[in-house]
Amino acid sequence: MPERRLLVLLSIVVLVAALPFALERIARERANHNVLLVVDWDDVEWFARTKGVDPFVLARELKQQGFTVFGVSEWSLKALKARGLLVPAPAPPDAPPYLQYFTVASETVRKTLVERLRTLGKRVEVFGEVLGVS
Repeated sequence: MPERRLLVLLSIVVLVAALPFALERIARERANHNVLLVVDWDDVEWFARTKGVDPFVLARELKQQGFTVFGVSEWSLKALKARGLLVPAPAPPDAPPYLQYFTVASETVRKTLVERLRTLGKRVEVFGEVLGVS
């Protein structure tokens, strides 16, 4: 029986110790009435393509419906290849064999990709229209 009393006493102590945290949590939950509706930009582009409309027109319509934030996915080499913006290419002459080589669909994408990859610490070499990426 003394073990049971000790267990009850410990339970009460733990509950009392947790009370300030619970009260703070309840206060924060009551104060948080705002909700952001977020839509992924890739989904906007996909839906716009399927409906044959401009994605920016669709974005304006979504904004009118309450979607105030658009999520933008991070670019990856795999995603760029899947979208056809990055096409594997043979290594240029005298290029290091340990790099992966790609041609890029547009100059803007190429410049942005080179900048971001270098920011991430990747080795990027430019051979005219071909990029070499480590």
